[in-house]
Amino acid sequence: MALHKRLLASSMDSYAREQGARLNASLASIGLMLPHADPYRSEFMAACLQADVEALEIMFRREGGERIDHAHPDSVEGPWRNLMPVITPPLRQLQLAHDIGSKLEPEPAAVAVTSTPPEVQLRSLSDCIDEWIKERLRLKKKVDSHLVNDMRATTAWFGKFSKITSIEEVRRRHVIAFRDHLFDKGEYKTATINKKVGYVTSLMSLAAGKGWVESAIEGGIYIEIPNDEDKRDSYSSDELTTLFASPVFTHNQRSASVKAGGELQFWLPLIACCHGMISSEILQLGPDTVVQHPEAEVWCFRVTNAGGRMIKTYARERYVPIRQELIRLGILDLAERAGKQNWATLWEAMEQPGWTVSNMSNYFSAYWTTFSRKQLGAAPAKKSLYSFRHAFKDELDRQKAPLEIKQALMGHADSGTTGRYGTKSAPRPVNIQVLRSVIDAMDWKFLTEVRHKSRDTQR
Repeated sequence: MALHKRLLASSMDSYAREQGARLNASLASIGLMLPHADPYRSEFMAACLQADVEALEIMFRREGGERIDHAHPDSVEGPWRNLMPVITPPLRQLQLAHDIGSKLEPEPAAVAVTSTPPEVQLRSLSDCIDEWIKERLRLKKKVDSHLVNDMRATTAWFGKFSKITSIEEVRRRHVIAFRDHLFDKGEYKTATINKKVGYVTSLMSLAAGKGWVESAIEGGIYIEIPNDEDKRDSYSSDELTTLFASPVFTHNQRSASVKAGGELQFWLPLIACCHGMISSEILQLGPDTVVQHPEAEVWCFRVTNAGGRMIKTYARERYVPIRQELIRLGILDLAERAGKQNWATLWEAMEQPGWTVSNMSNYFSAYWTTFSRKQLGAAPAKKSLYSFRHAFKDELDRQKAPLEIKQALMGHADSGTTGRYGTKSAPRPVNIQVLRSVIDAMDWKFLTEVRHKSRDTQR
Protein backbone atom coordinates (compact mmCIF):
# COMPACT_ATOMS: atom_id res chain seq x y z
CA MET A 1 0.00 0.00 0.00
CA ALA A 2 2.93 2.32 0.72
CA LEU A 3 4.40 1.54 -2.71
CA HIS A 4 1.01 2.19 -4.34
CA LYS A 5 0.74 5.55 -2.62
CA ARG A 6 4.30 6.46 -3.62
CA LEU A 7 3.73 5.50 -7.25
CA LEU A 8 0.59 7.62 -7.46
CA ALA A 9 2.58 10.61 -6.24
CA SER A 10 5.66 9.92 -8.43
CA SER A 11 6.82 12.20 -11.18
CA MET A 12 8.14 10.58 -14.36
CA ASP A 13 11.74 11.51 -13.46
CA SER A 14 11.56 10.06 -9.93
CA TYR A 15 9.90 6.90 -11.24
CA ALA A 16 12.64 6.47 -13.87
CA ARG A 17 15.37 6.91 -11.24
CA GLU A 18 13.81 4.44 -8.80
CA GLN A 19 12.59 1.78 -11.24
CA GLY A 20 15.02 2.10 -14.17
CA ALA A 21 17.29 -0.73 -13.02
CA ARG A 22 14.36 -3.11 -12.48
CA LEU A 23 12.88 -2.31 -15.87
CA ASN A 24 16.26 -2.80 -17.57
CA ALA A 25 16.58 -6.22 -15.94
CA SER A 26 13.08 -7.22 -17.03
CA LEU A 27 13.70 -6.12 -20.61
CA ALA A 28 17.13 -7.80 -20.75
CA SER A 29 15.49 -11.14 -19.88
CA ILE A 30 13.57 -11.01 -23.16
CA GLY A 31 16.40 -9.54 -25.21
CA LEU A 32 15.32 -5.87 -25.29
CA MET A 33 16.78 -2.60 -24.08
CA LEU A 34 15.19 0.38 -22.39
CA PRO A 35 14.67 3.26 -24.89
CA HIS A 36 17.06 6.15 -24.29
CA ALA A 37 15.71 8.81 -26.67
CA ASP A 38 12.58 10.87 -26.16
CA PRO A 39 9.70 10.79 -26.84
CA TYR A 40 10.00 6.97 -26.80
CA ARG A 41 11.58 6.76 -23.33
CA SER A 42 8.96 9.05 -21.75
CA GLU A 43 6.09 7.19 -23.40
CA PHE A 44 7.52 3.85 -22.30
CA MET A 45 8.06 5.03 -18.73
CA ALA A 46 4.51 6.39 -18.58
CA ALA A 47 3.14 3.04 -19.72
CA CYS A 48 5.28 1.21 -17.14
CA LEU A 49 4.12 3.49 -14.34
CA GLN A 50 0.50 2.93 -15.35
CA ALA A 51 1.08 -0.83 -15.48
CA ASP A 52 2.71 -0.86 -12.02
CA VAL A 53 -0.22 1.04 -10.50
CA GLU A 54 -2.82 -1.20 -12.19
CA ALA A 55 -0.96 -4.36 -11.14
CA LEU A 56 -1.01 -3.32 -7.49
CA GLU A 57 -4.69 -2.44 -7.64
CA ILE A 58 -5.51 -5.81 -9.19
CA MET A 59 -3.50 -7.48 -6.42
CA PHE A 60 -5.46 -5.58 -3.74
CA ARG A 61 -8.76 -6.64 -5.30
CA ARG A 62 -7.67 -10.26 -5.72
CA GLU A 63 -6.36 -10.49 -2.15
CA GLY A 64 -9.67 -9.10 -0.94
CA GLY A 65 -11.45 -12.06 -2.54
CA GLU A 66 -12.75 -10.28 -5.63
CA ARG A 67 -13.04 -12.32 -8.82
CA ILE A 68 -10.39 -11.00 -11.27
CA ASP A 69 -10.32 -12.01 -14.97
CA HIS A 70 -6.71 -10.92 -15.45
CA ALA A 71 -4.32 -13.87 -15.46
CA HIS A 72 -1.98 -14.07 -12.50
CA PRO A 73 1.64 -13.35 -13.60
CA ASP A 74 2.83 -16.72 -12.31
CA SER A 75 0.32 -18.46 -14.56
CA VAL A 76 1.85 -16.96 -17.72
CA GLU A 77 4.82 -18.76 -19.24
CA GLY A 78 7.92 -16.66 -19.93
CA PRO A 79 11.33 -15.62 -18.63
CA TRP A 80 9.80 -12.88 -16.49
CA ARG A 81 8.33 -15.45 -14.07
CA ASN A 82 11.60 -15.80 -12.19
CA LEU A 83 11.70 -12.06 -11.61
CA MET A 84 8.28 -11.90 -9.95
CA PRO A 85 8.09 -11.68 -6.14
CA VAL A 86 6.99 -14.73 -4.19
CA ILE A 87 3.22 -14.71 -3.57
CA THR A 88 2.10 -15.05 0.03
CA PRO A 89 0.14 -18.25 0.85
CA PRO A 90 -3.26 -16.51 1.25
CA LEU A 91 -2.84 -14.77 -2.10
CA ARG A 92 -1.74 -18.00 -3.80
CA GLN A 93 -4.80 -19.80 -2.41
CA LEU A 94 -7.05 -17.13 -3.86
CA GLN A 95 -5.33 -17.48 -7.22
CA LEU A 96 -5.68 -21.27 -7.19
CA ALA A 97 -9.36 -20.91 -6.38
CA HIS A 98 -9.69 -18.50 -9.28
CA ASP A 99 -7.82 -20.83 -11.65
CA ILE A 100 -10.00 -23.79 -10.67
CA GLY A 101 -13.15 -21.72 -11.09
CA SER A 102 -12.04 -20.49 -14.51
CA LYS A 103 -11.61 -24.05 -15.73
CA LEU A 104 -15.20 -24.89 -14.80
CA GLU A 105 -16.69 -21.88 -16.56
CA PRO A 106 -16.58 -20.97 -20.27
CA GLU A 107 -14.04 -18.30 -21.20
CA PRO A 108 -15.72 -14.89 -21.53
CA ALA A 109 -15.67 -13.26 -24.94
CA ALA A 110 -12.77 -10.88 -25.40
CA VAL A 111 -13.81 -7.26 -25.17
CA ALA A 112 -11.60 -4.38 -26.22
CA VAL A 113 -11.22 -2.04 -23.24
CA THR A 114 -9.38 1.23 -23.07
CA SER A 115 -8.12 1.38 -19.54
CA THR A 116 -6.97 4.38 -17.55
CA PRO A 117 -5.59 4.27 -14.05
CA PRO A 118 -8.47 4.62 -11.57
CA GLU A 119 -8.26 7.58 -9.23
CA VAL A 120 -7.35 5.91 -5.97
CA GLN A 121 -6.46 8.11 -3.00
CA LEU A 122 -5.34 6.74 0.34
CA ARG A 123 -6.56 9.10 3.03
CA SER A 124 -5.40 9.49 6.59
CA LEU A 125 -7.14 10.61 9.76
CA SER A 126 -5.38 13.93 9.26
CA ASP A 127 -7.22 14.26 5.92
CA CYS A 128 -10.46 13.61 7.81
CA ILE A 129 -9.63 16.45 10.21
CA ASP A 130 -9.07 18.76 7.24
CA GLU A 131 -12.47 17.74 5.85
CA TRP A 132 -14.10 18.24 9.27
CA ILE A 133 -12.72 21.81 9.30
CA LYS A 134 -14.10 22.42 5.79
CA GLU A 135 -17.53 21.14 6.87
CA ARG A 136 -17.54 23.44 9.89
CA LEU A 137 -16.65 26.42 7.73
CA ARG A 138 -19.32 25.53 5.16
CA LEU A 139 -21.90 25.49 7.94
CA LYS A 140 -20.51 28.75 9.36
CA LYS A 141 -19.63 27.06 12.64
CA LYS A 142 -16.66 27.85 14.83
CA VAL A 143 -13.44 25.91 14.43
CA ASP A 144 -11.76 25.67 17.82
CA SER A 145 -8.00 25.69 17.19
CA HIS A 146 -7.37 24.06 20.59
CA LEU A 147 -9.70 21.21 19.68
CA VAL A 148 -8.06 20.79 16.27
CA ASN A 149 -4.60 20.66 17.86
CA ASP A 150 -5.79 18.03 20.32
CA MET A 151 -7.38 16.00 17.50
CA ARG A 152 -4.20 16.09 15.45
CA ALA A 153 -2.02 15.10 18.41
CA THR A 154 -4.38 12.24 19.30
CA THR A 155 -4.68 10.86 15.76
CA ALA A 156 -0.88 11.03 15.35
CA TRP A 157 -0.56 9.06 18.59
CA PHE A 158 -3.16 6.56 17.36
CA GLY A 159 -1.25 6.11 14.08
CA LYS A 160 2.06 5.59 15.85
CA PHE A 161 0.52 3.13 18.31
CA SER A 162 -1.43 1.10 15.74
CA LYS A 163 1.14 1.52 12.91
CA ILE A 164 -1.72 2.54 10.61
CA THR A 165 -1.32 5.24 7.97
CA SER A 166 -4.64 5.16 6.08
CA ILE A 167 -8.26 5.11 7.19
CA GLU A 168 -8.89 2.06 4.99
CA GLU A 169 -6.83 0.05 7.49
CA VAL A 170 -8.62 1.20 10.67
CA ARG A 171 -10.65 -1.52 12.35
CA ARG A 172 -12.67 -1.65 15.55
CA ARG A 173 -9.97 -3.74 17.25
CA HIS A 174 -7.41 -1.00 16.62
CA VAL A 175 -9.57 1.62 18.34
CA ILE A 176 -10.25 -0.67 21.31
CA ALA A 177 -6.54 -1.47 21.65
CA PHE A 178 -5.77 2.27 21.62
CA ARG A 179 -8.44 2.91 24.27
CA ASP A 180 -6.98 0.18 26.51
CA HIS A 181 -3.48 1.57 25.95
CA LEU A 182 -4.59 5.00 27.20
CA PHE A 183 -6.35 3.43 30.17
CA ASP A 184 -3.37 1.24 31.10
CA LYS A 185 -1.01 4.24 31.15
CA GLY A 186 -2.94 5.45 34.19
CA GLU A 187 -2.33 9.10 33.30
CA TYR A 188 -5.80 10.05 32.07
CA LYS A 189 -9.25 10.30 33.54
CA THR A 190 -11.93 8.18 31.92
CA ALA A 191 -13.61 11.24 30.38
CA THR A 192 -10.30 12.22 28.72
CA ILE A 193 -9.83 8.70 27.35
CA ASN A 194 -13.36 8.73 25.95
CA LYS A 195 -12.73 12.13 24.37
CA LYS A 196 -9.57 10.96 22.62
CA VAL A 197 -11.17 7.72 21.41
CA GLY A 198 -14.15 9.80 20.29
CA TYR A 199 -11.90 11.78 17.95
CA VAL A 200 -11.00 8.60 16.07
CA THR A 201 -14.53 7.19 15.89
CA SER A 202 -16.04 10.54 14.88
CA LEU A 203 -13.50 11.00 12.09
CA MET A 204 -14.19 7.46 10.85
CA SER A 205 -17.91 8.28 10.82
CA LEU A 206 -17.14 11.35 8.72
CA ALA A 207 -15.08 9.18 6.36
CA ALA A 208 -17.96 6.72 6.02
CA GLY A 209 -20.35 9.56 5.30
CA LYS A 210 -18.02 10.74 2.54
CA GLY A 211 -17.78 7.25 1.07
CA TRP A 212 -14.06 7.05 1.81
CA VAL A 213 -14.55 3.85 3.83
CA GLU A 214 -17.33 1.28 3.72
CA SER A 215 -18.50 1.61 7.31
CA ALA A 216 -18.00 3.62 10.47
CA ILE A 217 -16.73 2.32 13.81
CA GLU A 218 -19.95 1.65 15.70
CA GLY A 219 -20.63 2.45 19.37
CA GLY A 220 -19.97 0.52 22.54
CA ILE A 221 -16.29 1.52 22.79
CA TYR A 222 -16.51 4.22 25.46
CA ILE A 223 -15.71 3.43 29.10
CA GLU A 224 -18.35 4.21 31.70
CA ILE A 225 -17.21 7.10 33.88
CA PRO A 226 -16.96 6.15 37.59
CA ASN A 227 -19.04 8.18 40.01
CA ASP A 228 -17.48 11.51 40.98
CA GLU A 229 -14.36 10.97 38.85
CA ASP A 230 -14.88 14.16 36.90
CA LYS A 231 -15.39 16.36 39.97
CA ARG A 232 -12.77 18.59 41.55
CA ASP A 233 -12.61 19.83 45.12
CA SER A 234 -12.09 23.45 46.14
CA TYR A 235 -8.98 24.78 47.77
CA SER A 236 -9.66 25.46 51.45
CA SER A 237 -8.90 28.85 53.01
CA ASP A 238 -5.82 27.39 54.71
CA GLU A 239 -4.57 25.90 51.45
CA LEU A 240 -5.02 29.22 49.65
CA THR A 241 -3.09 31.01 52.39
CA THR A 242 -0.26 28.46 52.05
CA LEU A 243 -0.18 28.60 48.25
CA PHE A 244 -0.07 32.39 48.08
CA ALA A 245 2.54 32.59 50.85
CA SER A 246 5.10 31.37 48.29
CA PRO A 247 7.92 33.83 47.47
CA VAL A 248 6.47 33.89 43.94
CA PHE A 249 3.63 36.00 45.34
CA THR A 250 5.30 37.74 48.27
CA HIS A 251 8.94 38.39 47.25
CA ASN A 252 8.81 38.58 43.43
CA GLN A 253 10.67 35.31 42.92
CA ARG A 254 10.03 33.59 39.59
CA SER A 255 10.76 30.11 38.32
CA ALA A 256 12.81 30.07 35.11
CA SER A 257 10.99 26.93 33.95
CA VAL A 258 9.33 27.29 30.56
CA LYS A 259 6.25 25.62 32.01
CA ALA A 260 5.90 28.41 34.58
CA GLY A 261 5.26 30.92 31.79
CA GLY A 262 7.17 33.89 33.20
CA GLU A 263 4.69 36.37 34.75
CA LEU A 264 1.88 33.85 34.28
CA GLN A 265 3.04 32.07 37.44
CA PHE A 266 2.14 35.20 39.40
CA TRP A 267 -0.98 36.44 37.65
CA LEU A 268 -2.83 33.32 36.49
CA PRO A 269 -3.47 31.80 39.96
CA LEU A 270 -4.45 35.23 41.35
CA ILE A 271 -6.96 35.91 38.58
CA ALA A 272 -8.31 32.36 38.73
CA CYS A 273 -8.90 32.57 42.48
CA CYS A 274 -10.20 36.14 42.75
CA HIS A 275 -12.35 36.12 39.59
CA GLY A 276 -13.37 32.49 39.00
CA MET A 277 -11.94 32.41 35.48
CA ILE A 278 -10.48 29.23 33.99
CA SER A 279 -6.94 29.05 32.63
CA SER A 280 -7.90 29.14 28.93
CA GLU A 281 -9.91 32.35 29.54
CA ILE A 282 -6.98 33.94 31.38
CA LEU A 283 -4.43 32.91 28.75
CA GLN A 284 -6.54 34.62 26.08
CA LEU A 285 -6.78 37.94 27.92
CA GLY A 286 -5.28 40.73 25.83
CA PRO A 287 -4.87 44.51 25.97
CA ASP A 288 -8.26 44.77 24.24
CA THR A 289 -9.98 42.71 26.95
CA VAL A 290 -8.80 44.68 30.01
CA VAL A 291 -11.33 47.45 29.60
CA GLN A 292 -13.77 49.70 31.34
CA HIS A 293 -17.34 48.52 31.24
CA PRO A 294 -19.36 50.30 28.50
CA GLU A 295 -21.98 51.43 31.03
CA ALA A 296 -19.77 52.43 33.98
CA GLU A 297 -16.22 53.36 34.93
CA VAL A 298 -15.46 49.88 36.19
CA TRP A 299 -12.32 48.08 35.01
CA CYS A 300 -13.16 44.57 33.86
CA PHE A 301 -11.79 41.45 32.29
CA ARG A 302 -13.89 40.96 29.18
CA VAL A 303 -14.33 37.24 28.45
CA THR A 304 -15.22 37.08 24.76
CA ASN A 305 -14.91 35.24 21.46
CA ALA A 306 -13.78 38.44 19.75
CA GLY A 307 -10.39 38.54 18.07
CA GLY A 308 -10.33 34.84 17.25
CA ARG A 309 -10.64 33.78 20.88
CA MET A 310 -12.47 30.64 21.90
CA ILE A 311 -14.65 30.13 24.97
CA LYS A 312 -16.70 27.09 25.87
CA THR A 313 -20.21 28.46 25.41
CA TYR A 314 -22.09 31.64 24.59
CA ALA A 315 -22.99 32.03 28.27
CA ARG A 316 -19.30 32.48 29.13
CA GLU A 317 -19.30 35.88 27.34
CA ARG A 318 -19.20 38.30 30.25
CA TYR A 319 -17.56 41.27 31.99
CA VAL A 320 -15.81 40.36 35.25
CA PRO A 321 -14.93 43.38 37.44
CA ILE A 322 -11.24 43.45 38.36
CA ARG A 323 -10.61 43.38 42.08
CA GLN A 324 -8.99 46.56 43.43
CA GLU A 325 -5.93 44.73 44.80
CA LEU A 326 -5.07 43.45 41.31
CA ILE A 327 -5.31 46.96 39.92
CA ARG A 328 -2.91 48.16 42.62
CA LEU A 329 -0.61 45.22 41.83
CA GLY A 330 -0.30 46.48 38.27
CA ILE A 331 -2.64 44.54 36.00
CA LEU A 332 -3.47 47.74 34.07
CA ASP A 333 0.24 48.42 33.57
CA LEU A 334 0.62 44.89 32.23
CA ALA A 335 -2.19 45.51 29.72
CA GLU A 336 -0.66 48.84 28.66
CA ARG A 337 2.73 47.22 28.08
CA ALA A 338 1.17 44.44 26.01
CA GLY A 339 -0.65 47.02 23.90
CA LYS A 340 2.58 48.91 23.20
CA GLN A 341 4.21 45.65 22.14
CA ASN A 342 1.26 44.86 19.83
CA TRP A 343 0.74 41.58 21.63
CA ALA A 344 -2.47 39.61 21.16
CA THR A 345 -2.36 38.58 24.84
CA LEU A 346 -1.05 40.01 28.10
CA TRP A 347 1.57 37.31 28.40
CA GLU A 348 5.04 37.41 26.89
CA ALA A 349 5.22 33.61 27.06
CA MET A 350 2.14 33.33 24.83
CA GLU A 351 3.72 35.61 22.22
CA GLN A 352 6.62 33.26 21.54
CA PRO A 353 6.50 31.30 18.23
CA GLY A 354 4.70 27.98 18.40
CA TRP A 355 2.79 28.60 21.62
CA THR A 356 -0.96 28.06 21.70
CA VAL A 357 -3.56 28.26 24.44
CA SER A 358 -3.77 24.48 24.41
CA ASN A 359 -0.09 23.67 24.92
CA MET A 360 0.52 26.57 27.34
CA SER A 361 -2.47 25.45 29.41
CA ASN A 362 -1.09 21.91 29.55
CA TYR A 363 2.40 23.14 30.44
CA PHE A 364 1.17 25.47 33.17
CA SER A 365 -1.07 22.78 34.65
CA ALA A 366 1.98 20.51 34.93
CA TYR A 367 3.95 23.35 36.57
CA TRP A 368 1.12 24.04 39.00
CA THR A 369 0.84 20.39 40.03
CA THR A 370 4.52 20.37 40.99
CA PHE A 371 4.36 23.81 42.60
CA SER A 372 1.25 23.08 44.70
CA ARG A 373 2.63 19.73 45.85
CA LYS A 374 5.77 21.48 47.07
CA GLN A 375 3.83 24.26 48.80
CA LEU A 376 1.20 22.05 50.43
CA GLY A 377 3.57 19.19 51.23
CA ALA A 378 1.49 16.60 49.39
CA ALA A 379 -0.59 16.08 46.27
CA PRO A 380 -4.11 17.02 47.38
CA ALA A 381 -6.70 14.54 46.15
CA LYS A 382 -8.95 15.96 43.44
CA LYS A 383 -7.23 19.36 43.61
CA SER A 384 -5.94 21.11 40.51
CA LEU A 385 -5.73 24.53 38.86
CA TYR A 386 -9.49 24.25 38.30
CA SER A 387 -9.99 24.10 42.07
CA PHE A 388 -9.62 27.90 42.16
CA ARG A 389 -12.92 28.22 40.26
CA HIS A 390 -14.62 26.02 42.82
CA ALA A 391 -13.08 28.03 45.66
CA PHE A 392 -14.45 31.18 44.01
CA LYS A 393 -17.96 29.70 43.95
CA ASP A 394 -17.61 28.54 47.57
CA GLU A 395 -16.76 32.10 48.58
CA LEU A 396 -19.83 33.40 46.72
CA ASP A 397 -21.89 30.85 48.63
CA ARG A 398 -20.41 32.00 51.95
CA GLN A 399 -21.40 35.56 51.04
CA LYS A 400 -24.89 34.30 50.25
CA ALA A 401 -24.63 35.97 46.83
CA PRO A 402 -27.90 35.73 44.85
CA LEU A 403 -28.06 33.18 42.07
CA GLU A 404 -28.09 35.76 39.28
CA ILE A 405 -24.80 37.22 40.58
CA LYS A 406 -23.16 33.80 40.61
CA GLN A 407 -24.38 33.19 37.07
CA ALA A 408 -23.19 36.56 35.81
CA LEU A 409 -19.70 36.22 37.32
CA MET A 410 -19.15 32.58 36.35
CA GLY A 411 -20.87 32.63 32.97
CA HIS A 412 -23.71 30.28 33.83
CA ALA A 413 -27.36 30.47 32.88
CA ASP A 414 -29.35 28.45 35.43
CA SER A 415 -29.13 26.80 38.82
CA GLY A 416 -28.39 23.42 37.29
CA THR A 417 -25.47 24.91 35.42
CA THR A 418 -24.07 26.65 38.48
CA GLY A 419 -24.07 23.28 40.19
CA ARG A 420 -22.87 21.16 37.26
CA TYR A 421 -21.26 23.55 34.73
CA GLY A 422 -21.90 23.91 30.99
CA THR A 423 -24.71 25.66 29.08
CA LYS A 424 -25.54 27.36 25.78
CA SER A 425 -27.80 30.14 27.02
CA ALA A 426 -26.87 33.64 28.13
CA PRO A 427 -27.11 34.59 31.81
CA ARG A 428 -29.42 37.41 32.84
CA PRO A 429 -27.66 40.80 33.00
CA VAL A 430 -26.72 42.18 36.42
CA ASN A 431 -25.65 45.76 37.21
CA ILE A 432 -21.86 45.93 36.87
CA GLN A 433 -21.52 48.09 40.01
CA VAL A 434 -23.22 45.35 42.02
CA LEU A 435 -20.86 42.77 40.57
CA ARG A 436 -17.86 44.94 41.45
CA SER A 437 -18.99 45.29 45.05
CA VAL A 438 -19.35 41.52 45.32
CA ILE A 439 -15.90 40.89 43.82
CA ASP A 440 -14.22 43.41 46.13
CA ALA A 441 -16.03 42.09 49.21
CA MET A 442 -14.86 38.49 48.79
CA ASP A 443 -12.73 37.58 51.79
CA TRP A 444 -9.30 36.70 50.38
CA LYS A 445 -7.07 37.34 53.39
CA PHE A 446 -3.91 36.22 51.58
CA LEU A 447 -4.06 39.32 49.34
CA THR A 448 -2.68 41.50 52.14
CA GLU A 449 0.71 39.78 51.75
CA VAL A 450 0.90 39.63 47.94
CA ARG A 451 3.44 41.96 46.30
CA HIS A 452 4.52 42.66 42.73
CA LYS A 453 7.85 44.21 41.72
CA SER A 454 6.28 46.64 39.23
CA ARG A 455 4.19 48.57 41.76
CA ASP A 456 4.24 49.96 45.29
CA THR A 457 1.78 47.61 46.93
CA GLN A 458 1.49 49.23 50.37
CA ARG A 459 -2.06 49.24 51.55
